Amino acid sequence: MAFITLNKSHLFHNLDLLCAKAGGKEKVMAVLKDNAYGHGLEMIAQLICEYGIRKVAVKNLLEARLIASLFEEVLVLVDHPTSQALSASISLAAHSYEALQALPEGTSIHLSFDSGMHRNGINEGQIEEAMALIHAKKLCLRGVFTHFRSSDELNSEFFWQRANFERAKKRIKALIEHYGLPKTSFHSCNSAGLLRTRSLGDDDYARTGIAMYGYTTLDPLIATFDLKPVLALWAERLSTRVLKKGE
Repeated sequence: MAFITLNKSHLFHNLDLLCAKAGGKEKVMAVLKDNAYGHGLEMIAQLICEYGIRKVAVKNLLEARLIASLFEEVLVLVDHPTSQALSASISLAAHSYEALQALPEGTSIHLSFDSGMHRNGINEGQIEEAMALIHAKKLCLRGVFTHFRSSDELNSEFFWQRANFERAKKRIKALIEHYGLPKTSFHSCNSAGLLRTRSLGDDDYARTGIAMYGYTTLDPLIATFDLKPVLALWAERLSTRVLKKGE
């Protein structure tokens, strides 16, 4: 019978490495989307909580509700706006101006900014109207974030996108002060972004996903790290074959 094992010491080893790179446990949001990358959402969430990380991100509300009691904040990355009552710890990612319009008043959100990936997020020309709508609808702006499209590749796009986000942050921070909104967190680095950078700058934390589980697609010419796989698959071998090329 086939089975899988999860290695707690490997997970904590990876987290030690990532938290040291980020500047502490409070500088890391653990990404548990898609059933914790197939590792088992509830089991990994328990271990992340035990380790001491207090912020996580998931794919949808179904995942969020399963683990909301364990963390200070659970960010839902993908689900559409909802009128359902949410736990105080759950925030929704708002990926467009239309999403802001659809959200009920008072919803906790993280505003997505398109720094160059062109998949989700408001653009630079929408910053003022988006912030005005957030203020008018009394949305709770817990965070502003972006996503890098090729931070694992050996090119300059990571730095170009980061500069775009920094420029947007200045405008958004000025509007937060203008409207008297509470302090807002900013985050941009994914696993590869965190591993390749020397500093998060004034970002509040990084979102670590695939590296937490022991894997990275970061170009080895940029850097290499001693990440350890958390999951192992075991099964009895039925037979062995030696094949020639083309067979």
